[in-house]
Amino acid sequence: MSQLHNTEYHMAPGANVGVRLYDLRDMPCRPEEIKEGEIDKVLAGIPTIAKRESHNILTNIGRTWLRNLSGAASYGAIEAGTGYIEGTGYALTSERVAYLGLGVGGSFSSAPYFATQEELVTVSALEDYVQITDAPTYLKTVLPQTTVNGSFPDSYTIRFSTILASSEVSFATNVSKSAQAVGTNVPVSEAGLYISGATPTENLDHVDNNTRLVAYNIFTPIPVTPNVVLRIDWDFLF
Repeated sequence: MSQLHNTEYHMAPGANVGVRLYDLRDMPCRPEEIKEGEIDKVLAGIPTIAKRESHNILTNIGRTWLRNLSGAASYGAIEAGTGYIEGTGYALTSERVAYLGLGVGGSFSSAPYFATQEELVTVSALEDYVQITDAPTYLKTVLPQTTVNGSFPDSYTIRFSTILASSEVSFATNVSKSAQAVGTNVPVSEAGLYISGATPTENLDHVDNNTRLVAYNIFTPIPVTPNVVLRIDWDFLF
């Protein structure tokens, strides 16, 4: 397949998080078989089962991270020719957005969850997070930010995209933080972006993770069941 830039998907004005659900049976290949840069080509023309578009909150953790990303502890190790400043004692942070977490919490959640968490800057964890794979892991790595992955919709936007097979969320033993047996019918209603110091194999209340949630979003539930594919695009606009 040839590579295709992401020129087809534009979110509604004011939205920067797009959640879309597709029927796996309509796809020409399985999600894990999609090569880098080919997501839009594979999904082109496939009907969307469900879609949510909304605006996120940048948490206080995220605001602090962006502050640190903009500065340096020392300018004594600037790499000639590139201007890079990296390494302990020089960069204030070397962490980057790397992971996505999902949950069935948030104030838009459906019965029997009755969660209440709003999009507030003080949020540090998903309210009722679920597993991503029964290993278990709790975070999914986002696609690299490259032109072929459609990561730069315009000159002032960076997009973090993730595609998940239903088997990564919808499986018999999946249980949420609140001990709800979500199993193979997971009404996803919250999502979060985490920076690279997070640990995917630890739950999202672990100190490695509840200090690294930089952006949070809630939306009306979107059901992840067998034979679906979930795609999430998360834009930072500058």
